[in-house]
Amino acid sequence: MKKYEDADRNRLRRRTRAVRYSLRDSRQNIVRHPLVLVASVTTVALMLLLMSFYVAFSLNASHLVSVAAQQPPVQVTMDIPIDPQRLVEMDQRLAADERVLEFEQYTPGENMEQFKSDMNRDELFEEESLVDIFPYTYSIRLQDPSVSDDFQAELAEMPGVHTVRLQLAVMEALDQLTRTVNRVGIIAFVVLAVISILVVGNMVRVSVLNRATEIGIMKYVGATNLYVRIPFIVEGLFAGFLGAIIATVITALVYRSLNAPGDGTGALARLSQEFALLPASQVLLIVLLLNLVTGLALCVAASLLSVKRHINV
Repeated sequence: MKKYEDADRNRLRRRTRAVRYSLRDSRQNIVRHPLVLVASVTTVALMLLLMSFYVAFSLNASHLVSVAAQQPPVQVTMDIPIDPQRLVEMDQRLAADERVLEFEQYTPGENMEQFKSDMNRDELFEEESLVDIFPYTYSIRLQDPSVSDDFQAELAEMPGVHTVRLQLAVMEALDQLTRTVNRVGIIAFVVLAVISILVVGNMVRVSVLNRATEIGIMKYVGATNLYVRIPFIVEGLFAGFLGAIIATVITALVYRSLNAPGDGTGALARLSQEFALLPASQVLLIVLLLNLVTGLALCVAASLLSVKRHINV
């Protein structure tokens, strides 16, 4: 029993020494070639920064589309004057349609009050008779906004209907913008990922060539392949970790500045007020995890490929 315990302790000591050696050797290689490390970290950070912006935009675009989908996408304006029977028929038609999530009818009086509120000029509409110039309207939410075109055409043919308008401009613009950003983001990410692998691989290759004699001696005395590879893997992990942290910090600063409350009057400010962006904590947590996983995985892959290519281990 004691023999086995001694063997276990010896194996533990060897592994501990191997870890200490790997960390020490990696630190020495980084100190010897700081400019190569800076180039590697910068390239990785740029790639991850682009991915972070892409992820943040995609998350918010999906959120905005889901919020916009909850707005009434169909507005129906009835004729003036209108036969009350036509209103009953419209109510029954909407209540029986499975595509309709909910609908609400607005009377001429309610529409006049809303118009007065929007204009902020109550004195222009003091006469009660003016209510006759306002129509009955319906605001309709659909189960699936994608059926809005067919739904619009069907309602437009009903008697008593004056106009049927779709309120889908925001969703359509966001959807088109999301598709464009997705295409550009994927292409740019792939290009930067390849560049990052090449740069990190070059950093490892420089370290391998500088230690060729030492590696040969280690192999001669029986060092395992893993023992030789570990220092270079640690270098790759270090570059990937730094790049991920830098990219996440920059993304956090930019996102928090965009998400800060303000008194803007432009179209973007109005859009932000109506459709609030996702909380920074929610977006940045996802960005941090993706950056760490992607940065570490790419840099480790680059290290392994470079070691395998330039030394026979």
